[in-house]
Amino acid sequence: FEIPGYNGDLSDVSFDGFRFKAISGVHFTGSSAYHGGVEQGKPLLKQLFEYNTDHPVGNPGLYHLCAHEVVPGHYLQSAVGDLLWLNGRLGFEATIGVMCTPESALREGWAQNTFNLIFGSREAAVQAMGEDLRVGLAYEDLQDIGKHNASIMYQRNGEGIDAVRRHIAEDCIQADPIVKKLSGAWAKHPIIGPMYGPAYWLGRSVVDKA
Repeated sequence: FEIPGYNGDLSDVSFDGFRFKAISGVHFTGSSAYHGGVEQGKPLLKQLFEYNTDHPVGNPGLYHLCAHEVVPGHYLQSAVGDLLWLNGRLGFEATIGVMCTPESALREGWAQNTFNLIFGSREAAVQAMGEDLRVGLAYEDLQDIGKHNASIMYQRNGEGIDAVRRHIAEDCIQADPIVKKLSGAWAKHPIIGPMYGPAYWLGRSVVDKA
């Protein structure tokens, strides 16, 4: 990375600013916010991830969630972007995720490819962590397809919400909380659905090829 004051591979950087918090009684499944911060000249690299325990997951889902949101996923992305900005290597705008941009596809595509990045391939990840992971990753693939299709079905094609719910539940085989989530704002909101939803499936495919 060629950041002054650090090893080129950032092995001397302490990525310890991440905090995980369990919450309940909220409408979202999870919320991740990078805060950064500097204290006495030291980058704090702070980020908070809140997970709604009303939407429990099994071990494969939890592995994927942590790899997606923390390392090598969004936390690592955000912290490295912060370090590059602090050292004049990136403009401030480059540290902010923007809807409907190639950067959205890169960010979500990177985070959705975490097991390929760690192990070299999905098959190697399954061999290392067990067959349950194969099922968990397939479930995530189907959820990505649901995110891609929800707003297309509702906003572009004019299909009703019941059709979207059926597609998410039956074709994408998603649990009730995800069906509710994707048939809500992800289908109806003019930005979240059409400008962000496709970034997961398309981004994962593009980053995987890269």
